[in-house]
Amino acid sequence: MIEKIMKLYRKYAVWLYFKIRKMAGSRKQRQILFLVLSPILLIVCAWNFLFERMGKKICIDKCNDLDKNKHFSYDLIFVAIAKNEGSYIEEWIEYHRLVGVQKFIIYDNGSTDNMKEVLQPYIVKGIVDYVFLPGRAKQLDAYYDALLHYRKKAKLIGFFDLDEFVISVDKNKMLPDTVWDILQKYNKAAGVAINWYVYGSSGHKHRPQGLVTENYLYRAEDAYENNRCVKTIVNPRMVKGYIFDPHTPTYYCGYHSVTEKGHVVDGPWNEYPNNSYDKIRINHYYCKSVDEGKIKFERGLATHEQDIKNDWEKYARFDKNDIYDDIMMQYVEKIWQALRDEERG
Repeated sequence: MIEKIMKLYRKYAVWLYFKIRKMAGSRKQRQILFLVLSPILLIVCAWNFLFERMGKKICIDKCNDLDKNKHFSYDLIFVAIAKNEGSYIEEWIEYHRLVGVQKFIIYDNGSTDNMKEVLQPYIVKGIVDYVFLPGRAKQLDAYYDALLHYRKKAKLIGFFDLDEFVISVDKNKMLPDTVWDILQKYNKAAGVAINWYVYGSSGHKHRPQGLVTENYLYRAEDAYENNRCVKTIVNPRMVKGYIFDPHTPTYYCGYHSVTEKGHVVDGPWNEYPNNSYDKIRINHYYCKSVDEGKIKFERGLATHEQDIKNDWEKYARFDKNDIYDDIMMQYVEKIWQALRDEERG
């Protein structure tokens, strides 16, 4: 019963929900606060429920129409929360700059490596906004904070991890244009749900020299069950927040996520065979080498407040190397050049 009430609060009292998340240090403390504040929260939920279906709906629909011709400071911003990713983050940034991402909001989840030092040149240039956000299970808080501060500045915002590389399949089309074209094609579409392509270790036991994008060229078959998972690029003015999981935005007034073919996605999964990779895809380098997998799994599950270790058998389930796919090789030399240019300042 408490879970159902909390779900209602999350959906219709978003601001208060995240306020309580900041006030409470654990799930149990949050539940107590929810119960204590339940009379106020129920009133807020009832008001928001009615308001969203009346005045707010008209405002959101009008806002969506205006967005078509409005100029924003950024066409596309990416948001990520990361910990100890100093050795990977430059490649991730430089690749996505090549395909049209103009700014990155990086939430540092308590790194102990040199990640901030690596990011410093990007911070100075305004390419990266850096926020230190330590603690367990902070991903949803980071996403909400980004929406709060950047929803009016960016035409589109994508929410991804640093092992996810988003690709516009048409190499002559920039990523923001691909996403915006999809959104304009389907009524009430406010986000594009993009399917994973899970990449395996490519047989690497130890971390090889070079880039992730040039070292890992084998992936799972299309029908692989975990390719069903999606991440989303959204029109941020249509989004309340990420309040249930990091894959699933909660939208206003009947808006929803769609695939590139217009299939409505309501949750973290897009069931195969609805998966489609003709226009846009995510290369998910979940495994990398065995050694790197061990380091990643030892960190535990970032989505849990408790220090729960990842099941090592999960690595084997994700280590799929069925199909050779070198789509990223077209960008490798450009990434290397960008990294050399950045090093020279």
